Amino acid sequence: MSISRTYSQKVSELIVRFDFRLKKELSVPVSPVPHLLDCNSAPSAEDRQSIENVLFIARKRANRLQERLGRKTGLPNSTRLQILRTLENIESFIHTHESILSTLRILPNEILALIFIFCLPDVQSEPWQERKWKSVPSLRLSQVCGNWRDLAINTPQLWTILGDITVNAETAKDGENPYLNFLEGLLGRSRELSLWIFMSSPVANYAPDRHPVIDALMKHEPRWAALGIYGAPFMIKAICDPARPIPASFSKLQKLYLNVTWHLASDIGVIKMTKAPLLTEVTLPNLLHDKVLLPFNKLRIYREKLSSFHVSQKQTLVQAVIHGRNLQTLEILANQHLPCSDQLSTTTIVLERLTTLSLTIDNVSSIAQLSKSFLNTLSLPCLEEFRAAGFGEYQPLFIASFIKHAIPNGSGSPLRKLFLRNMTFRQGSLSRLLEVTPNIEELDIDFPPDEDLNNLIRGRADGESSAPLLVPRLRGIILNLPKHVNSGRPTKRKDSILALAQALTNREIKMEGLELRTRAGGSYFCLGLSDPTNARALQVDLNFQNYNAGGYSPEPDPGSDGNMGLRDKFFSWRSRIIQALPELGKDELPLTKRTYFNAGFPSDFDDLLREIEMLDLGTGRQVANLYVTGLHFPLLYLGISEDGYIPGDRIYTFRSRAKRILKKWDRVIEADLKTRRIPWVLKGLRTLVYVGQEDEWHVSSARKKTVYFGLEDYTVTFEALKWPEDIV
Repeated sequence: MSISRTYSQKVSELIVRFDFRLKKELSVPVSPVPHLLDCNSAPSAEDRQSIENVLFIARKRANRLQERLGRKTGLPNSTRLQILRTLENIESFIHTHESILSTLRILPNEILALIFIFCLPDVQSEPWQERKWKSVPSLRLSQVCGNWRDLAINTPQLWTILGDITVNAETAKDGENPYLNFLEGLLGRSRELSLWIFMSSPVANYAPDRHPVIDALMKHEPRWAALGIYGAPFMIKAICDPARPIPASFSKLQKLYLNVTWHLASDIGVIKMTKAPLLTEVTLPNLLHDKVLLPFNKLRIYREKLSSFHVSQKQTLVQAVIHGRNLQTLEILANQHLPCSDQLSTTTIVLERLTTLSLTIDNVSSIAQLSKSFLNTLSLPCLEEFRAAGFGEYQPLFIASFIKHAIPNGSGSPLRKLFLRNMTFRQGSLSRLLEVTPNIEELDIDFPPDEDLNNLIRGRADGESSAPLLVPRLRGIILNLPKHVNSGRPTKRKDSILALAQALTNREIKMEGLELRTRAGGSYFCLGLSDPTNARALQVDLNFQNYNAGGYSPEPDPGSDGNMGLRDKFFSWRSRIIQALPELGKDELPLTKRTYFNAGFPSDFDDLLREIEMLDLGTGRQVANLYVTGLHFPLLYLGISEDGYIPGDRIYTFRSRAKRILKKWDRVIEADLKTRRIPWVLKGLRTLVYVGQEDEWHVSSARKKTVYFGLEDYTVTFEALKWPEDIV
């Protein structure tokens, strides 16, 4: 009897001890610095030591809880859910206190202000057009905390971009006008700095005599560095009206963008900008072709869209070409017709300073039409960048003819960048074109025939291996692939692509007597796909096309059957996640809160995440299967979804668990990348970048995130200088 009591007592003591330890682990540490939780003040040395101590305790406690969850023996569901909620709270505690130790808290205000300014868009170098309030970070920076708000409000550079001003009946109401007060507040914060203005009035038939928003802006007109107007023409008349008490001088205006509603353009009188001393960039739709007087001899950048069938000699584009001797960039978008050569006053027009020419022509009825256009009167001795799209079936013939007569050919060719889109090359046509422009350094084209693809590296159009390189300075290529190229596993083209990529990123280039190894000097090889789905599919195909082979993985070969079974399981998990939450498969963030869910959703989704949590991911084929199936993407979007998006999240902590799964996989992915190199990386949504075997990126700390989640959007593309889509 005494033995039985002794055994019972021991069991009771163990249960009490277990409960005590579990209760202790299920408690969140108390913050030693509550005064720093709601501000961005810098911690003292004593505070920092206290934070380090409590973080040590919190991390240790979190590790113990994760160990409990990872044990194969089952926990009571109520205990498991309690552990999950506590773990989420501890992780939040750790994140909050780690942020208090951030370097941002101890930076001097002068440095922090420079960082704020660096976040602004580069309006000086980019074409001036509408800038939505959400795209300018000033408002968000001023709402982080009191200290940042004070600093932001007293940094006038943050308040100079007013690129989303609305001029309508709502912003013109009498009495208390919150929008006008908001705008005047921003104008005050900018102090005396130059302003970048873009205003729009989307209602075509709205035409008041005066508008308070325009009146408020006109008080600061001497500070305007850029002016953009979109919509109703009354805004142009209100600003340029010579009867105003103080007429507009445009004394600091550098950039002008005008785009008015087409059927009301006749209401506009002549817009005189000839006395704007600093005006160098102009963007116009054709509908104002005979109403704008510009200082053509001062312009550096001119853009125009031609949409009418009648082109007069007084057209602004014609005048810009004839008199724009200082033009450096000329961009033209035409629906069909270009000015004819007989409308120009001289036989040959030499634009000595033009370095960039962009042409987009949607419809061309005949090659004769192109041959009569003003383009054949141009001489461009210094053209470095040529972009062309459209032209229909006549593009190859016209482009070749234009380059031969307008730009110096051979070794003296100034052309360094060639961008050709929607152009179908015939065998050898690209090679013959590049023979007259051998100094090309960057090439952006639609996918050419295999013969031309091989000639880019091998030699001249005749294919002689002993011939000099067709384009010896070539350091960057973007090939744009139609859908059929990456369907059905076209092995032959993939081999050509890989051979070209490897040759380009490892070759040596001689420039002006010096050898420049491009892999250390900014070489690149990219593939542009038609949509994100095709981009990811081709990336998987190029990186992992042999991942079933025994030589692919550093681990022993488990056989293709086991590999396929694992892949099917990954696909199944991804499919079940997206079936439960379809938004996670659309790459659209932020996710919005849904109204209707199945009553059994929380427990079913909990069971699904428990299956994934029990996976012990291994290197080699298992990591390859993860990437091939894309299982990590819905988990990523789940982890960064907004609070309240998923029902049951407060009980089952779905978002925190998704982050925890990815964090556990991160270590395996990092280990896997140390044993092999993945050459094709997604950049943006639909561009693949080849990374050479000797590139330092392969040993950088960013390679894991880059390979599995992609790089930031690629900027060196034809779209970077395409015509704004909102031109009417």
